[in-house]
Amino acid sequence: MFAWAPLPPRFAQLGSVEFSKLLLARAKVAVAPGLGFGEHGEGFVRIALVENTQRLRQAVRSIRAFLQAGTNQVGSAEAVRRTPPPIVAAQNRSARSATVAPMRTAPTRPTINRRRKHGATDG
Repeated sequence: MFAWAPLPPRFAQLGSVEFSKLLLARAKVAVAPGLGFGEHGEGFVRIALVENTQRLRQAVRSIRAFLQAGTNQVGSAEAVRRTPPPIVAAQNRSARSATVAPMRTAPTRPTINRRRKHGATDG
């Protein structure tokens, strides 16, 4: 399930992409920018409601604290653009990849008939 939320008026001039980056950097909450869903999505963010209730409440508290902090939207957006992406340690990369299940194909049947392989005859 997803929720669409309009950008707060004081952040509207940033656009959904920059606001999403700002929310991730300052509130540590990831949302999908509406622009990614077409031109009519601009001005909105999409929030995925896929976590348990406790995590969702934590995200709401973080967003509320960010919005109440009175962050200067233009200065903060510039800081987000200048902030380099975090470097992931090698051990974290392997742990992260271990959580993603590899794509599997359907099992194939052996090409050799087992009865013939072991010397049995058909009849």
